[in-house]
Amino acid sequence: MRFAMPPILAALFAAAPVAAQQYPAEPGDGVADLAGIIGPEDADSLRAIVAALRTEAGVEVRVLTVRNIAAYGTNDPSPEAFATAVYNDWKLGYGQRQDGVLVMVSVDDRFARIELGDEVPVHQDARMQDIIDDQMVPHFRQGDYAAGVMAGVRAIARSFRDPYGVMAPRLDDGLGDPQTAYDEPSTGTDSADGVGFVIGIVIGLLVLLLTGAGGTGGTSGTSGTSGSGPSFRPGSRSLWGRGGGGSSRGKPWGGGGRGGSSSGRGASGRW
Repeated sequence: MRFAMPPILAALFAAAPVAAQQYPAEPGDGVADLAGIIGPEDADSLRAIVAALRTEAGVEVRVLTVRNIAAYGTNDPSPEAFATAVYNDWKLGYGQRQDGVLVMVSVDDRFARIELGDEVPVHQDARMQDIIDDQMVPHFRQGDYAAGVMAGVRAIARSFRDPYGVMAPRLDDGLGDPQTAYDEPSTGTDSADGVGFVIGIVIGLLVLLLTGAGGTGGTSGTSGTSGSGPSFRPGSRSLWGRGGGGSSRGKPWGGGGRGGSSSGRGASGRW
């Protein structure tokens, strides 16, 4: 006697392998070289850079290499969407800060991605695109994936340690002097200049008040609101300059209170 499996059970069994697919597990040490393209010494160097960024600069970075994205069966519509999903699955960033960084390379897909959390300053998008184009892809085209990943992570470290200035090249560990990622460093040497600046403003205001009180009257048609001076138009210039550059597709500053959120910000490259 033959047993006929009900159609519902047959559908469940058929779907079981697909349901078992999942995103790569987050590495505890910061580096998941699932494609096997990074040697032991380079991997140790990457872990050291990632650990230093976390403890000294407050930036959480993860490195992921895979052989190909299709093997995970996640049915993401694009490699960028896969990277965004991995970022959100790993919940990168500290606590409620959505400010992590994911560096992902898919070898067979010839695709690289630097995914940024929604709370990373928006000007970093353009910097990440430059890092992929100038530091990573040239090595990948030559088949030297380890060198490309290493150069990219070092450049990312420089970028987050130099948030407002121009990245200076470093040939050692790429870290530079410790500096927070988002607060402009204060040297404490400008206090005298600041006091002098305030005194100058006060004196100038006093002079204007004294000279303006002598005969101009309150009905003069040349008051300070005549519009002869330059006017500021809110929103006419972005605070971050090239903030809209790179390949950012999400909101420049994310909302929500949960950590580990990326709406697709970052940069991508192919070779």
